[in-house]
Amino acid sequence: MGGSNIYVRDLQRITVFTVTIIDERPEQLKVTYSGPISVTGPVKDSKGNSVYNVSLNLAANENRFDEWLDRYGDLQDPEGRYKASLFFTVVDERSKDRVQVGDSFIFTDFAK
Repeated sequence: MGGSNIYVRDLQRITVFTVTIIDERPEQLKVTYSGPISVTGPVKDSKGNSVYNVSLNLAANENRFDEWLDRYGDLQDPEGRYKASLFFTVVDERSKDRVQVGDSFIFTDFAK
C-alpha cells in the first residue's frame, strides 16, 4: 500500500481497527456493529477488557467492487479516494446508557 494508493484487497487482509471496550460490568453490555466490516472477537485483554479486531469486508472480487462503485462512486473525494464507514454501538442493558463510535476506511481502488 505504497504512495497515495490504498487498496481494498489489502485492507481486507489486515486488521485495520482495534476496538477496546472498557467497562466494570461487561456482562451487561450489548455490542453491535455495522458497515462493510469483518469483526473477530471479543477476546479479553490482560485487564479483562473486550477487544475486537476490525477489517474491511467491502468486496470479494473486482466485479463486486465495481458494483459498489456503481452504487457509491459519487462519494469519491477530490483526491480520488473513497470512504466506507463503520460503527460500533454499546448499550448497557441495565442502565440503558448508550455509546456509539465510528470511523472510516479510505481507499482508492480494489487492487494493484
